[in-house]
Amino acid sequence: MVQYIEYKEKKYPVRISYRALVGLKKDTGKSFEELSEGGDLEFYEPLLYHALISGAKAVDTEMPFKLKDMPDILDECWMSFSSTIGAFFPSDEEVEEGGEEGNFQPKGNRAVRRKKK
Repeated sequence: MVQYIEYKEKKYPVRISYRALVGLKKDTGKSFEELSEGGDLEFYEPLLYHALISGAKAVDTEMPFKLKDMPDILDECWMSFSSTIGAFFPSDEEVEEGGEEGNFQPKGNRAVRRKKK
């Protein structure tokens, strides 16, 4: 799944994928969960950077930005990007009962994690 953010009147693909989450951890030394619970807003910069790389790869295009550009991009598209993050993670309501933990089953356009019974 790819979402888009708009920066300087142009749309750019973003995808919070395995690649993006591993890149975030390599850059910060912490997982997405650790960073998002910590309240430090600066983790959005490497997250956006790696999500842009992953999104560009998904649609077979080049990502024209550097990590140092992320604060400027976030200034313009903060609300768009922060609301996009939720699209990549299922909410508790979307988690279906049954199956094994970690077994994803499609529900609508999003994958959901099945809870153990």
